[in-house]
Amino acid sequence: MRDLTPKGVRLKSENAAEIPNDFFFYDQSDGSLQRSEVVWRTVNEIGVQFVGDRINIHETHDPRYARFKYM
Repeated sequence: MRDLTPKGVRLKSENAAEIPNDFFFYDQSDGSLQRSEVVWRTVNEIGVQFVGDRINIHETHDPRYARFKYM
């Protein structure tokens, strides 16, 4: 992970082409999930824009996010 900001993040990967265009970014430091969309891509990096509100996995009662509590 590089360049984390409130609006997005730059991620380094050995094969950035394999990362889907949208996914949930998990921030272990505060236990939050953020819906994310890739806005640019190179061979080994992607630029991600956060979309919507952050979800605190320890406070939500939504069962769709329950599995993240154990990561």
